[in-house]
Amino acid sequence: MKTKITIASIFLLGIIVGAASVNLIFSKRMDLLFLENAELHIKLEEQQNRLNKLEESLREHRKRVVKNIVIIPDTQNDLLKIKIRETAGNLLKDLIGTDLAKLDPMLVYNILNNRKITVNGIDIILDVELLVMDVQIEVFLNVKEVEQEVKE
Repeated sequence: MKTKITIASIFLLGIIVGAASVNLIFSKRMDLLFLENAELHIKLEEQQNRLNKLEESLREHRKRVVKNIVIIPDTQNDLLKIKIRETAGNLLKDLIGTDLAKLDPMLVYNILNNRKITVNGIDIILDVELLVMDVQIEVFLNVKEVEQEVKE
């Protein structure tokens, strides 16, 4: 009977020593894995923040605004050309700095199309022939003089 108890005691002692050994070996490994997991979570958060900032920066760079407005009248008279550019430019000057994605081309078209202006005592009607919308808005205008009615 003593031998059975001794064998059982040795067996239990072996189980306890084995469990303790396994616990020591795997606890160090588990600690390393927990530390590595915590490090990776921190790196992931840093990378997410970096990605969000880069995406925001990219969105800001993609935002295109009107930087210049060019008026191109189809007249040969240089003085008339200058006056038309000045008048039409004054009508559109508030569009500079506007986000191009939010700017309605019909707004620009309707501001100038069939617009009657007076230059040096001459009544002129502006017709928009072509409108190019980019960071530089280009407006090509047909210029028509209004025929004056002769009063008798």
